[in-house]
Amino acid sequence: MWSATSRLLPQFAPARRRHARRRFTLERLEERAMLSTIALSVNTLADDPSGPTPGNTTLRDAITQADGGTGNQYVIKFAVKGTIDLTSALPALDNNIAIKGPGAKNLTVQRDPTASPFRIFTVDAGDTVNISGLTIAGGKAGDGGGGGLDNFGTLTVSNSVFSSNFAGGGGGLYNESGATATVSGSTFTSNSADLGGGGGLATAGTLTVSNSVFSSNGADGGGGGLENFGTATVIGSTFTRNGTASYGGGISNLSFNGGPATATVSGSSFTSNSAFGGGGLANETGGTATVSGSSFTRNSATNGGGIDGYGGGIDNFGTATVRGSTFTSNSAVDFGGGLENGGTATVSDSSFTSNSAIGGGIDNGGRVTVSGSSFTSNSGGGAGGGIDNEFGGTATVSGSSFTSNSGAGLDNERGGTATVSGSSFTSNSAFTGGGLENGGTATVSDSSFTSNSASSDGGGLDNEFSGTATVSGSSFTSNSATEGGGLFNFGKATVSDSSFTSNSASSEGGGLVNAYYGTATVSGSSFTSNSATDGGGLDNTGTATVSDSSFTRNSASTEGGGIANFGTATVIGSTFTSNSATVDGGGIYAASATLKVDHSTISGNTASLGGGLYVSGGSQAEIDYSTINDPNGGGIVNNGSTVHLKKTVVDGVLYKDQYYV
Repeated sequence: MWSATSRLLPQFAPARRRHARRRFTLERLEERAMLSTIALSVNTLADDPSGPTPGNTTLRDAITQADGGTGNQYVIKFAVKGTIDLTSALPALDNNIAIKGPGAKNLTVQRDPTASPFRIFTVDAGDTVNISGLTIAGGKAGDGGGGGLDNFGTLTVSNSVFSSNFAGGGGGLYNESGATATVSGSTFTSNSADLGGGGGLATAGTLTVSNSVFSSNGADGGGGGLENFGTATVIGSTFTRNGTASYGGGISNLSFNGGPATATVSGSSFTSNSAFGGGGLANETGGTATVSGSSFTRNSATNGGGIDGYGGGIDNFGTATVRGSTFTSNSAVDFGGGLENGGTATVSDSSFTSNSAIGGGIDNGGRVTVSGSSFTSNSGGGAGGGIDNEFGGTATVSGSSFTSNSGAGLDNERGGTATVSGSSFTSNSAFTGGGLENGGTATVSDSSFTSNSASSDGGGLDNEFSGTATVSGSSFTSNSATEGGGLFNFGKATVSDSSFTSNSASSEGGGLVNAYYGTATVSGSSFTSNSATDGGGLDNTGTATVSDSSFTRNSASTEGGGIANFGTATVIGSTFTSNSATVDGGGIYAASATLKVDHSTISGNTASLGGGLYVSGGSQAEIDYSTINDPNGGGIVNNGSTVHLKKTVVDGVLYKDQYYV
C-alpha cells in the first residue's frame, strides 16, 4: 500500500489531458447591395417628348432614366437656368429621385401655355422624392388633384415655388391619402382649385409645412390657401390674400367621409384672406385644430355682395384650441369678427383687437372657454363687441379683460349661459349693458366693471326680462347709463359681496335699478357715492331684498338718496349714512310702495323732507328694530301712508309698537 507521502510525488500525479481544439467555420451571409447615388445632369431647357437627342439631356430624359433604374438613388441636377416649357406631361417619378434645381428664381418648369392641360409632376406610391430649388408653374389637372404636383408617395419639397397651377383639388400640390409630404421654405402663389378645394395645397395624407408662403391662391371649395382632410402641421408660415367662396380662406380643416382631420398651426400669420366662413382658418365638423403663437389680421368672412359670412379670423364647428395668438381688424358680415364658434373652442392668452361683427371678438353658439385673454376696441354691431354668446351657447371666461368694445363687452342672449370670473370690463359701451348684457343665465364673480356706459339701461351690467344674473365679489365703479348706472335688472338678479361706487344715471338708479317685474336680492354689498335723479344708490319698482349692505354718500336730485322704492322692498341689517336727496327721502324714499326695514340704521342723511325716510302715496311701511336719526329734513316724513314702528328709535325717540303719523 502506498503511503500518503508517496502519493504526493510527481510520478504518481494523474496524467493531464490535452485541451480540445475548437474549430471555427465560416458562414455565408446573405448578399447585400449598397445603394448607389447616380447623378444625372440636365443640360438643355428644351423638351423633346420623342426621345433623347445626342449630346442633350432634357428633364424628361433624366426622369425616364431614373425611373428605369433599380436599386439606386438618382439625383437630377441642372447645368442650365431659365424656363423649361413642357409640351406634354412628364413621366411619373417612379423611383427614389431627388430633383435639385439651381433656385426657384433661376429655373421654372411649366406647361407650355399653348399645350393641352396636364399636371407637371406625379410621385408614385412607394417612392421617395425630393424636389428643391425650382418653380413649378402652369400645370392643369382638370378635375384631378395637383395641377403642379400630385403625390402618392413620400415627398419632400424645399425652397421651391408653385405658381399659377390649377386642379380640381390642390391647385399647386395634392398630397393623396396614405401619402406623406414635407414642405419647407416654399411659396404657393396664384394657384386655384374648383371642386375639392385647396387652391395652393390640398392634403388627405400626412403633411408638414414650415417657413412657407401661401399668397393669392383661390378655391371654389374650401381652403383658398390649404385644405386638409388628413393630418397637417403648419409651422412659421404665412397666408396672405387667399380666398374661397366656401370655408377657410387661408386654411380649411375638414373631416371627409367620417375620417379624422387634424390641423396644428404654430407661429404662423393669416392676413387679408377671405371666405364665406373662416376668412383666416375654418375648422369644420369633425375637425380638430390647434393654433398657437399665430396672428390673424384683416381677414374677412362674406358671401359675396356682403350677404352672410361667419368667422373673419377663425370659423370653428369642430374642436379648436387657440393659444397665445392675436386677432386684429378681422371682420364678418354676420357673426364672429375674430372667431365664430359652433363647436368646442378653448382660447387662452390671446388678444382680440378692433375686430367687427355680431360678436366682434368671438361669437359663440357652441361651447367656448376663454382664459387670460384681452378684448379691446372690437365692434359688435349692437351685440357683443367683445364676446357674443347666444343660441344656447356656453361661454366660460376667466382672467380676461374687455376694454373699449362697442355693443357691450360681453353679450349673453337667447338661452346662452355665461360664467365670468376674475375678469375686468372697462370703458365698454352699448345701447343696453355697456359692460355685460344678459338675456340668458350669467354668473359673474370676482370681476370689475369700470367706466362702462349705456345710452339706455345698465352701464355696467344689464339683466333683461328673460335673464338670470348672479354677481358675487365684484365691483361696479364709475359706470353710467340713463337707468342703472352700475346694474339694471328686469329679470332675476342676485348680488353679493360687491361694491357700487361713483356710478351715475341721468334718470333712475345710480348704482342699481330693479325694474318692473324684476326680482333683485342684494347682500353684503356697498353703495357709495352713486348719483341719479331718483334712487342715487338703488331704484326699485319690482321686488328687492337688501341685507347686510351699506349706502353711503349717494345722492338724488329729486327723491331717494340711498334708495327710491316704488315697488316692494325689504331692507335688513343695513346702514344708510350721509346720503342726500334734493327733495324727499335722503336715506330712503317710498311712494305707492311696500317697504320693510329691519335691524337697520339710517343716520346722517339729508333732504328737504324726510332726511331719513319719506313715505307717500298710500305706501305701507314697517320699520322694526331700527334707528333713524336724521334731524336735517326730519327722521321720518309720512305723507298719506301707513308707517308702523316697532322698537325703533326716530330722532332719539323710542317707538315700541305704534304707527307714525
